Amino acid sequence: MRIAINLQKDYWRDRRMQFWRETQANAIDFDLASESLPSGERSPESQMLIREQAAMVWEVVDNLSMRERSVFLLRYMDELQLNEIGRRTGLKVGAVKVYMRRALLKVRKGLEEVDRLRK
Repeated sequence: MRIAINLQKDYWRDRRMQFWRETQANAIDFDLASESLPSGERSPESQMLIREQAAMVWEVVDNLSMRERSVFLLRYMDELQLNEIGRRTGLKVGAVKVYMRRALLKVRKGLEEVDRLRK
């Protein structure tokens, strides 16, 4: 019985070691791999595109009513929850939701119009 147990242990130990031997044999040098990976930096073209998109969003946000703008900015710039926006503005959560919905609809519509005009 002891021989069978030892043979079983040897078999599984060899299987584990085989995985690590194969992994080590097939491993890629980190320095070589990092040379072939793309850079995390954005190209000047994509940076310019991002700036243009941000400018379009700010242009549309400037056209919102004062309440819609404040709710929109508190939610997306300050990343506040709806109940916290309500506390800061003195509005009920339901009213915050209404102003948020109106603001989002206007921003989407405004961005679509700006995009359509630029094409």
